[in-house]
Amino acid sequence: MEQKISFIPKKNLTPGPNYRSEGMDFFLMSSLVLIVISGLLFGGSYIYKKALDGELAELNDSLQRAEERLNLSFIERAKTIDEKIKAAKLVLSGHSVATPVFKFLEESTLQKVRFSNFSLAYPKTKDQSPSVNMSGISKGYTSLALQSREFKKSQYLEDVFFSSFSLTPAGDVNFSVNILFDPAFLIYRAE
Repeated sequence: MEQKISFIPKKNLTPGPNYRSEGMDFFLMSSLVLIVISGLLFGGSYIYKKALDGELAELNDSLQRAEERLNLSFIERAKTIDEKIKAAKLVLSGHSVATPVFKFLEESTLQKVRFSNFSLAYPKTKDQSPSVNMSGISKGYTSLALQSREFKKSQYLEDVFFSSFSLTPAGDVNFSVNILFDPAFLIYRAE
């Protein structure tokens, strides 16, 4: 038998490289995972931003509708009334009243002392103190000293001056007193 010679080989004469699939490389796999995760995060943030934009547009529309419902004339009247109230408070904050003086005298006058010839002098300037001048009679010098001590206990007084002492035939003491009050004591306070 004769062998036929052909230029096309029928079998491999030399063993060739053996290719086999080992799977993907670790770095390639991790980079693909990172690309997928970043794509998902970007898509999620884009959807979230669109949702927030929609809510913001709804809130703006709601605010505009609320502004349209407001009664602007009522707001203007309320502003005017507020300004008048502030002006009245300012006027009252500088207004002096005599009521605290009478209440002070009622609470601090002893039973054995009586006052007469009352006069209250308001200061003409802010640096002066309001003063009360009175005449009085007491059941002796001891009662007068106790009355002086009682007056001086008060935090509302700047000073107290007793003068013009004289004895009556019954043993009582006639006197005059000048009381200087703290100016803030006579300022009007709403109760």
